[in-house]
Amino acid sequence: MAAHRRTGSSHGVGATGQPRQLPGSACEECRKRKLRCDRQRPQCGTCADAGIVCEINNNRLARGPKKGDLKALRSRIGTSDDPHICPSELFDLQISTHAAVTTEDHIRGRLDARRPLYFDRVHPNVPIFNQSRYFARVRQNPCIEGPTSMLCLQYAMWTLAMALSSQFESSRELLYNETRQMLEALDLADDDLQPVRIEQVQAWLLVSFYELARASYRRALISAGRAFRLVQLARLHEVDGPGNSVEEEDPVVREERRRTFWMAYSLDRLICMRSRCPLTLTEEVICTRLPSPELAFQSGHPIPGCFLPEALASGDHNFISPFAGSVMVISICGRALSHGQASGVERAFGTASLDFWLRHEWLDGMLGRTLESLTMNSPVASAMADPMVFFAFMMAHATTIFMCQIAEASGIDSHCRPTVADCQGRATQAAREIARMAKAHEHIGYFKLMQSPRG
Repeated sequence: MAAHRRTGSSHGVGATGQPRQLPGSACEECRKRKLRCDRQRPQCGTCADAGIVCEINNNRLARGPKKGDLKALRSRIGTSDDPHICPSELFDLQISTHAAVTTEDHIRGRLDARRPLYFDRVHPNVPIFNQSRYFARVRQNPCIEGPTSMLCLQYAMWTLAMALSSQFESSRELLYNETRQMLEALDLADDDLQPVRIEQVQAWLLVSFYELARASYRRALISAGRAFRLVQLARLHEVDGPGNSVEEEDPVVREERRRTFWMAYSLDRLICMRSRCPLTLTEEVICTRLPSPELAFQSGHPIPGCFLPEALASGDHNFISPFAGSVMVISICGRALSHGQASGVERAFGTASLDFWLRHEWLDGMLGRTLESLTMNSPVASAMADPMVFFAFMMAHATTIFMCQIAEASGIDSHCRPTVADCQGRATQAAREIARMAKAHEHIGYFKLMQSPRG
């Protein structure tokens, strides 16, 4: 009933002819969650459903743009058709336009207008940029004729941000096509003697994420493959190798290179889990430390993490960043994938042996210890609190189900039945956990970035 009271038309008046804006002030909880408050007193429907105190602030400043803002906005819109306008300027223009007409509190609207859409919507799920350094690079690279790696990155960031915003639904496909054309032109213009620029790698990664969300899976697979080869050419798998001097490189730049590699590494395993293709970025040659904690990275003083084998050997998530924790889980997922592919080859060659079950139990034990450590350090997995922790839990449960599928495909001999039965029990519980977590977060649209693509 409360949910019915909170619904309304998207236009100025409702279906009954009543004004869409109800009299009175919205409560603080509805403002925070960006819900339409039904203004019921002493408690609105949202707060009643949640069982919390309904608080109202009657001392807010007037809504709407300040005097002169609309005139300045019209002037900016009049010049927005300039074909040479920078993406960052269009970013500000679109968000400022939205802020000028929003019905939210004026102060809050003006603060939101100065926050780039990408860092609000995408960065928590793809945390590869230092925000202050990124904007410094944008200022140092003004818009010029022809594609550059930095310009391609700006377009790719804007494209992916638009995938998560209904406000730009009519124009995101156009921008996506332009971004791809620029990246392909940049590939053709590349000189083999010049090093691969990190911005080009990052741009292809972001385009791959966009294609997974909004385009075709096959196209995303090909774009991701392009990104993985650029990762290898840029030697991102050996950022902390013995030949690289830590003292000579800016620590923030080095950390961004690490994070770019680990995001590509994670994407490789996500794609291969769906396509059942062999992995491109293999563990054996990696000499890049795990990501630093986010706050240290954004403050400009990243704390170097340990190497992946060290983290997996300990299985302890207490002293590593959420991003690093998700890398640990996705690594076990990749190992499970390779384990399943190896067992298929063994069956085809007729060389299957007890080695399969030794590998299986070893991976199963590693997955169980990692999930236990995750649960101890993050008892409540919330996408709102930390998307990377939430992702780690989801992937751990998905890997549990995948391990069960591998066990079932191996053939159930009499001496293996207890092991397979144990796997099936854990897989059933994992499926329930995935359903529970997805249900708990469906209202915030967390899965928009990695939802099933069309086609």
